[in-house]
Amino acid sequence: MSRARRGKIAKLPADLRAEVNLRLHDGQAAGQILPWLNNLPRVRTILTAQFDGADINDQNLTEWRQGGYLDWVEERERLDALKELSLFASDAVRAGGSLADGAAAVAAGRLIAAIDGSDDEQLLKISSAIASLRGGDVEVKRVKLQEAKVKQDERKLVFEEKRWRMRTAELVLAQLKDSETMRLVAQPGLDNDAKIQLLGKRLFGEDW
Repeated sequence: MSRARRGKIAKLPADLRAEVNLRLHDGQAAGQILPWLNNLPRVRTILTAQFDGADINDQNLTEWRQGGYLDWVEERERLDALKELSLFASDAVRAGGSLADGAAAVAAGRLIAAIDGSDDEQLLKISSAIASLRGGDVEVKRVKLQEAKVKQDERKLVFEEKRWRMRTAELVLAQLKDSETMRLVAQPGLDNDAKIQLLGKRLFGEDW
């Protein structure tokens, strides 16, 4: 975890500290870094004001390499990991996943990264957050399954209705061709209700 640093290099502006870190990361030796650094006008001003003009020496650079530089490396690795998660999330969305799935992946990565250096109380909070994240994921999947089932049931009802209509039409057509049916419904004095009852019995039986 990053912490406040003391020392000559720690007192430099952020852009100069970043440049020192990059040079160390590239493998430059103290013999290359120190002459460049000590000859910068901004560095000379800080050294004069706060360290009686004393140069930044090998010991100062070694202390920074073991402290501030390691913090920078750790943060760089953390950011690289988050970038990887972001790319994973983008790939997941392009492959057909949801934006929420991608966001959950990034959030999970942040939680995992936060575990490093956490005490028991912090770990408990992180564990609760992860559990909530997983619970939300399960709930989303449950809702999706429920919605899929409703759609499937709706399609089934539509199919059954179409099949019922087709079968009824076939039965009616067959009865219209049946002379006995036509004779019954054509009896004089029958109202529509009576005709419907007779036709229903011919179509579906006595218990229709």
